[in-house]
Amino acid sequence: SPLALERAARRQRWKWRLNAIKNFKLYPYLQQNLPSQEGLYFFFGLYTMAATYAVFYTIDAAETKAYQQIYDSIYCTVLVGATAFLTFPIWPPAIKSHRFIAFFWPLGIGAILFFAGTLLVIIGALHHMQVMILMTNLLVAFLLLQWPLTIFLASIGACVAVGYFTYCTGTMPPVSILGFIQMIYGILLVAGLALKGKQAYRGLVSSHAQ
Repeated sequence: SPLALERAARRQRWKWRLNAIKNFKLYPYLQQNLPSQEGLYFFFGLYTMAATYAVFYTIDAAETKAYQQIYDSIYCTVLVGATAFLTFPIWPPAIKSHRFIAFFWPLGIGAILFFAGTLLVIIGALHHMQVMILMTNLLVAFLLLQWPLTIFLASIGACVAVGYFTYCTGTMPPVSILGFIQMIYGILLVAGLALKGKQAYRGLVSSHAQ
């Protein structure tokens, strides 16, 4: 019956999660999140450079001067990361090894999409362009990575961005901005989890039916 299938699928999911936690190994897990085609590195670098530098034009001169250290940090982070991904096809084979890129890929995504993206929203005081880019960044990360890694990188990136802003300015970001960022992340993360859970449930139901 559908109810029995649903209960069996739920038990199977919990069993799978417990086994995954017990047998978790970082490097093989990161390898599973690598793109299947090298061209995706180039297109990701192109997207991040275009999106981030488009947002820079929405920040006026007064905000740039007031947050010069933060502005420079975002500029350097995006420039280095995006350039590395754009030039990935011509990397030397020794540097292009899976062991290096397995760690560089998620770290680059977290630094560019979530650390820099959150800082842009904070210093831009919720400008509509920066909010749209932040939401798009999270959706792009869901497409490129598995959802647990996306959640981890989004949480760490946002927390580090808030801490870095506080360190540079000596003040916490406004409560309204923090609440809005939490709401955006929460809505999109729940939507992503629901989508992934629905896909997993369909897979289990189809396997039982077979």
